[in-house]
Amino acid sequence: MQSHPCFECVLPDCDERSSACLLKRAYSEPYRYRSAGLPVPDEVRHRASMAHHELYALKSRANRSEREARNGSV
Repeated sequence: MQSHPCFECVLPDCDERSSACLLKRAYSEPYRYRSAGLPVPDEVRHRASMAHHELYALKSRANRSEREARNGSV
């Protein structure tokens, strides 16, 4: 199993907008395999899952909680 992409990062500060962000690269790596018609290895899939969680899932949950709070839903 590979480590989290951020542990290998060479950027001096976390910058998700940078093209050198390994988190963004890990997230897009399965798409490169799929577009080439290749099966996605489990390691690549796992790293992409971690990257998605870090980049999008937490923000999505926070946005959903805010919407539910505004609408009175629980």
